[in-house]
Amino acid sequence: MMRPTPFGAAVLAVAAFASVLASIEASVVASASPVASHSANLLTTDPAFANAAGKRFSPDDSGLGISINLNGRQHERNSVTLGVHLSRYPDLVVIPGYPVLYDPHLNANYFFYEGTFWVFEEDDWYRSDWYNGPWMRVGRDEVPVFLLRVPVRYYNRAPLYFHPWALEMAPRWSLRWGKTWERRHRGWDRWDQRRTPPPAPPPLYQQQFPRERYPNSPDVQQRLHERNYQHRPREPLTGPAPAPPRQMQ
Repeated sequence: MMRPTPFGAAVLAVAAFASVLASIEASVVASASPVASHSANLLTTDPAFANAAGKRFSPDDSGLGISINLNGRQHERNSVTLGVHLSRYPDLVVIPGYPVLYDPHLNANYFFYEGTFWVFEEDDWYRSDWYNGPWMRVGRDEVPVFLLRVPVRYYNRAPLYFHPWALEMAPRWSLRWGKTWERRHRGWDRWDQRRTPPPAPPPLYQQQFPRERYPNSPDVQQRLHERNYQHRPREPLTGPAPAPPRQMQ
């Protein structure tokens, strides 16, 4: 039997080493892929998540689902398509000590205040007279102060930057929105709680309009609302800020 030359032995050793490296790499990829895939699903498609209070929610908790289309686009009358899809009227309950209502089962920061439905998403507030939109973006200077006072606990889809904040306190908007906003709204988080107004009655007539009967025409919505809902806001609301399309990377 011929013994390999030194050069041939070196070639065989390199080939054997390359084979071992390939085997190790395949093993690592095989074991890491499911983890990476699962992490991506948690960020993009997993319907269950924890809010700032540590509660977990799922679109099936109450027969309702809500999703936010991150590619919101401009719509007629400066409305924005958020992709809020409720199959029926929400189950609104009063937040103790505040004239604000919310649905504890929805996967969204979804509120009702002074005759108007509100959604907080991606640092912006949106409002609508109807529970399922269309939604109009409201400038930060125009958001009613009692909405801003709602404690972190009641944001069911709290953004990550809420998490270090106390659950029983309002979000620290001045830290997020800057000193200019803080100067314009000095003292926004202080008020005489004995003079907190009662919550406005919700527009229960909209219960007769589930998703399959929901009026999508703004003109029809306005006529129905004026005919069936008499409450007028105590805190005036100015017009919504223009809502240009948002492009997400």
